[in-house]
Amino acid sequence: MRHPEVFQALADHSGDSAFEYSYLPDFPKALDAFREAGGPKRWLEDFWKKPNRHQRKDVPPLNVLAMSAHYSPNPKSREMGVDLPFDLKTGEMVEDVWKRWLSWDPTRMVEKYSGNLKKLKLIYIDCGTKDEFNLHWGARILHSKLEKMRVRHFYEEFDNGHANISYRYDISLPKIYSALS
Repeated sequence: MRHPEVFQALADHSGDSAFEYSYLPDFPKALDAFREAGGPKRWLEDFWKKPNRHQRKDVPPLNVLAMSAHYSPNPKSREMGVDLPFDLKTGEMVEDVWKRWLSWDPTRMVEKYSGNLKKLKLIYIDCGTKDEFNLHWGARILHSKLEKMRVRHFYEEFDNGHANISYRYDISLPKIYSALS
């Protein structure tokens, strides 16, 4: 979206978008996990000590930490080099941090980069209608905005969730190959 001089095609399989739907539901769960552990740093230390790190309850706090590292890194922060989007004591949103996250939401970026998107040879977007992170709503918003801007793209929903969808590459990779050939 930002660099059509580098990338000529893209495939978005259940990509993060419409952050209010995908991330906000995790925030209270992460806050509770951090509080119970004695803070995010201690939570992460305890997480790495677990023999089984594939527990569903660990996804929200881990996701919040990962997304904070991506969307709001801050080497000077007391919280592991990231700014969290909420206050750890009260749970109140930290608006300037949340705005930093939102500035990376594709549903918010798409209009700004419509000219760049029109230069791409292929934009491929798909998402499962049962996505556990609500990403199908973001995909639908993105698709709708691309249509309104008359940006050529391929959009498809499929009957599945978020995980184990690599079989969808059987559709996207040939389309990318064809577009770039």
